[in-house]
Amino acid sequence: GEEISDIAYAQSFIPSLGLGLATEVPIYILTVVCAAIITLGVYVKTWSSEASQGWRVNDYLAVIGFLPFIPASVLSALAVHYSIRSTDAYLNKFEMREFLEVRGMEYLILYELTYYASSSLTKVAIAVTILHICVEKRYVYIMYGLMGVMIATNGICLIWLFINCVPFATYWNPKLGHCKSEDGFMNLSYIGTAVQVASDWTCAITPFFIVYSLQMPKRVKISVIAILGLGVVASVATLMRIVSYKYIDIRVHPKDHFLSQGRLLFWSLLESAFAIIACSLPSLKLFGGCIARSMNRSTNNVSGGAVRSPNIIQLEISLLTSTTETAIPPRDAPPFTHTKRSDSHNSLRKRKLGSIA
Repeated sequence: GEEISDIAYAQSFIPSLGLGLATEVPIYILTVVCAAIITLGVYVKTWSSEASQGWRVNDYLAVIGFLPFIPASVLSALAVHYSIRSTDAYLNKFEMREFLEVRGMEYLILYELTYYASSSLTKVAIAVTILHICVEKRYVYIMYGLMGVMIATNGICLIWLFINCVPFATYWNPKLGHCKSEDGFMNLSYIGTAVQVASDWTCAITPFFIVYSLQMPKRVKISVIAILGLGVVASVATLMRIVSYKYIDIRVHPKDHFLSQGRLLFWSLLESAFAIIACSLPSLKLFGGCIARSMNRSTNNVSGGAVRSPNIIQLEISLLTSTTETAIPPRDAPPFTHTKRSDSHNSLRKRKLGSIA
């Protein structure tokens, strides 16, 4: 086992061609895009004119969740250059194929660990963001329950992952030790991914019910739901991960095994990247201001130049950025409340939505 490791580490990387290249390029693009969005969010929260609101828990979690994404991107690119996402026909051209595969699986396993850490932290950040606009306790309980399930699942999966194979390197170099269950990693992947799918859809659907009960312009509702519901895109990639799992069972699908592993890598990368984008957008005041001004111009054009209340513009920005300060309803317009709720409930809702004065 140790000799195999020594030979594997002596191998040079191989060029990525075809599907390998098609996987590698998005890795670089998504990493740059996510880094740019996170950097802009840090700037807006720290140095811009909107920095007075300060950092919230979800802002810290968004940045912390991005940190593991950086090594995950590096590891995924290395995995592509060491057999992952390559066909059998291409790998057969290399005399040391067996050792390239050992190296590729090592990078893939380490990638899965860092990816899962990034994805889980990011989705907790999204749940915390939604808590900022929650008024009714049932939605608060749902979000806390969701975060509790994610944390518990991650802890159980992590413990089992490290005790299943001893030493840990046995996952990619079976000659080094033994594993209690050959399907251990696969089973953990199914459980972890199922919880992530549930969290994605919960975080995507909940804002719809929260915003739907409010009396406010339809375009504002659509904007809020679209941004906070961006996790639906991530959930589609997560569903594709589940579909891909059955193809990485080498006993059932022995042909092009590393091509199938690369498919799993690709979908997990998309899922993690879109989750980072979804949890970062609410913190961007510049993004919210841009949306609000765009809506204002569109409304003015349709209504023949009618000017909307500045309070409406501020409400859009407030909702898009999850503001939670005390609300003061505009003097020249009715408060944004649900007509079926009590006055005390409406007052609480207005305080929760943020300042529009």
